[in-house]
Amino acid sequence: MRRTALIIVAAGRGVRMGTPLPKQYLPLEGRPILAHTVRAASALLTPDDPLILVIPPDDDERVRTLLEEYCPGVSLTLVHGGATRGESVLHGLREVSEEVELVAIHDGVRPILRREMWDRLLAAMESAEAAIPVTRPTDSLRMITPDGDSTILDRSLARCVQTPQFFSREAIVAAYEAEGDTTQTDDAGLYSLHTGRSPLLIEGDPDNLKITTPRDLALASLILRDEL
Repeated sequence: MRRTALIIVAAGRGVRMGTPLPKQYLPLEGRPILAHTVRAASALLTPDDPLILVIPPDDDERVRTLLEEYCPGVSLTLVHGGATRGESVLHGLREVSEEVELVAIHDGVRPILRREMWDRLLAAMESAEAAIPVTRPTDSLRMITPDGDSTILDRSLARCVQTPQFFSREAIVAAYEAEGDTTQTDDAGLYSLHTGRSPLLIEGDPDNLKITTPRDLALASLILRDEL
């Protein structure tokens, strides 16, 4: 098995949630969202796989207290994030040693991280430089045009992108060091911008939702009640 570093990016403030507390610290079924994510992630790694948690620069005490209470025994490295998600990921990548072959990058507010999807991604990386989980949209899709009108998109050709996103360490480090922070909203977008290549698309998990709004939080709670 190749060593895999997992970077959890939790350095944002989550303004769309509309709460004074950053969303990664909001309670979810008795634990902060971030605690669920860290616990789920650590269960997927071998003892030789580094776990790196990127947090806001001023949140050391809050996060250490959270980890002591809800994630005892989990070994990880804390890293301070930057002003943007891209900067935060780059800070995390700089903590990954050259002995590590694969890097997985995951959103801190995606707490429902299951082994089945993780194993599919790992298997895909046996023959790929990059692999990401995706799901099929269920709604009809339209794209807004520059003139304010809209046009139909073929739903069968669209995919919703999730995390964790897997890369060879060399490929994703090169992409971030060369391109820096861009308008790309995920790591695979930056990878494609830099290399001109597409990642391998792997079946994701519909329950692997990113908690962005109060509705997402309520849905995650319903899902986790059947698993805790």
